[in-house]
Parts: sequence; structure tokens; C-alpha cells
Amino acid sequence: MNVHSLKDILSGTLKQIGIKEKYNSQSVIVHWGSIVGQDIASQAYPTHVRNQILFVAASSPVWAHHLSMMKEQILEKIRQFTGQKQVSIKDIRFHAGKLPALQEFQNRENSGQDLEIRQKLRCIQLDRENLSQIQDMITVIKDQELRSRVERILLKEWKWKKVKQQESYHPCRQCGALCPPENVCCTVCMIDQKQKKRGKIREILSQLPWMEYTECRKYIECDFFEFIQAKHELIQSLTVQLEQNPDNQVKLSALAMLIYRVEPASLSGETLEKTLKYINRMGKYHLPAVRPSQNASAPQK
Repeated sequence: MNVHSLKDILSGTLKQIGIKEKYNSQSVIVHWGSIVGQDIASQAYPTHVRNQILFVAASSPVWAHHLSMMKEQILEKIRQFTGQKQVSIKDIRFHAGKLPALQEFQNRENSGQDLEIRQKLRCIQLDRENLSQIQDMITVIKDQELRSRVERILLKEWKWKKVKQQESYHPCRQCGALCPPENVCCTVCMIDQKQKKRGKIREILSQLPWMEYTECRKYIECDFFEFIQAKHELIQSLTVQLEQNPDNQVKLSALAMLIYRVEPASLSGETLEKTLKYINRMGKYHLPAVRPSQNASAPQK
């Protein structure tokens, strides 16, 4: 059996047991420098992925802010690198601070229910057949770090599946994946619902970019965080488009109204000039093209 067919088997098996997305997420972490370039990688590094959100530690608040404004570009680079239109990472959160501080925060966050889950997993013992299957699956992965990560994921998923068999898990109403008894939908579907809601908010803001939160709620039921997040996503999108074509007056006016919350009748040349300066500031932090190093192993498709 050749290497190509082994990769196909690995990809199919990961998808079948429901961890293909986790595998791709870990590939992004391992190859972060190849995706964003060494200039950015020297100032920011990913720590973990949770609920399809990539958490990235930045060296300073300035870098965290600049990278947050480049989020759409980074997500596009991830899509290019993995070769997937629908990637397992759908959002990025940037934190300013050193890794130890983030780890301490994560440890506090992992208390409570997560601690109970970890205790249950510790009680599960895998048989030799399970362990042998895991070793057979990861043999094809040449990158040592990625292979170790996938092995840990497989061990946890195998144990987690046994825990679910002992608990009263039920199929998600939308996709059929197993989810806890207290939830109607799985985490992935709940995130998808939130993203669709933010998409609707962006559509409304595209038509009325000066709109305030209280007015937006007349068109769609949402909380303040959802409104702000959708607004920032639209600002990022327009900024990227205007970096490529700064002469587009329609998009420039829309961005100005979004940022400064002014209606068309109150839009002045001074406001447009401030918006151009804003775009120029963001333009100083372009991402380099994706050029994976020859020594780095490409993630499995």
C-alpha cells in the first residue's frame, strides 16, 4: 500500500470517528509560522483551539489589536493553507500577554464541568486493539509534533466515546452528532447558528451602517456582544477591500459611517480623510503570502 492511499485512509478514518476538524486545527497550530509568516509568528503564537475558535497570544496589546483587525485575512490564509473552503477554525481571539499567564487563565477556565469530564476520562481504559488501531492510523504522519498531537486527540476521543455510551447523550437536532442531555444542539451547530445571526446583522449594517444597537434590535433579536462582533467583522472586511481598491467611494463611505456612526447627510470630507488614514494604518501590517517551508509537512486534506 502506497503513502497516498495511507493518507486517504487516515483522512477517511479521522472523518468517520469525528475528529477530522480537530486534526486540521492542530495542523494550523503546528504550521502557524508558514501560514502567517515569521514576522507575525515572532510576535504572536496560537495556544489552543476550542469550539472552532483559535486562541492566539500576542506579545503586546498593540499587536493584539492590529492582528484582530487582520482576522479575516488570517482566516483566509488558513483556508489557503489547508485547501479547504470550510475550515474547522471559524474565529480567532487574540490575547495580549505571555504564555504562562494564558495557561493560568486556561487552567482556571478548565475547572468545574471540564474537571468532571477529565476525571471520567481517567477512569476509562482502552484495550490493546484500540491502542493498536491508533498507532496504525498515525504511522503515516511524518511530522513528529503533529503525530504526537493527533495521538493525544485519538486517545481522548476513543475514551470520550466510551464515556458518552455510559451517559444519556442524544443526537443533535440539526446534524445528528451526540450532545449532552441538557443541550438541544451540539456545540458546532450552536456556533453555526450564532454565525448565521451575525451574518444577518452584517447584512442590516451593510444597508444602514450608522445604526446603533438599540435600533438594530428592531430588525433582529440579538445581544450587544453579537452586534459589536458583527460590526467589527464588517469593518475588517471593508478595510481589506479598500486596501486593495482605496478609490471605491461607496465602500469608503460605508466604512466611515460604520466607524464614526454618522448618517449619510452628516458625512463630511474630513470624516472620509480620517477613514483613509485608518486604512493606511492597518495597511502597514499586511500578511505575507502562504509559502510553506520545504521541511514542513503539509496538513492532510
